[in-house]
Amino acid sequence: MANILELLTAPGLEAVRPLVGPLDAVEVTGIRLEPRPDRLAAIPAGTVAVLLAPVPGHLLDVAVRDAAAAGAAALVLTGVAEAPHGLPAEVTATARALAERGRVAVLYAEGTSRPSWWRWSGRWPGPRRTRWPGSRPRRGR
Repeated sequence: MANILELLTAPGLEAVRPLVGPLDAVEVTGIRLEPRPDRLAAIPAGTVAVLLAPVPGHLLDVAVRDAAAAGAAALVLTGVAEAPHGLPAEVTATARALAERGRVAVLYAEGTSRPSWWRWSGRWPGPRRTRWPGSRPRRGR
């Protein structure tokens, strides 16, 4: 298996930049898209967790701690508030220390937090809601 350092040299990953933490500490066993950071404690060891939601500074500390406790290989931040230099506005000293101690790499993916198929379909997949002609939408429930 490859580690994060080897994976970052792959074509198409130029927009993913390392922020803090070791890049060669853990072998990557899989990738998981996580819509919410509160599920990081349950990911399998060696997983690269891609956070699809923005994570404020103090919650980033918790996310890094949970990823380290689960044995994650890396935590990829997307959809974060950016500073003028293009990096995430806030990676706290605590998050840096937790990443180093927990041997989890924290990466930043430039661009949008939406997956590549978003441009094609224009919306998240989900159940289609159709109404019969002339019917009114239900309220309440």
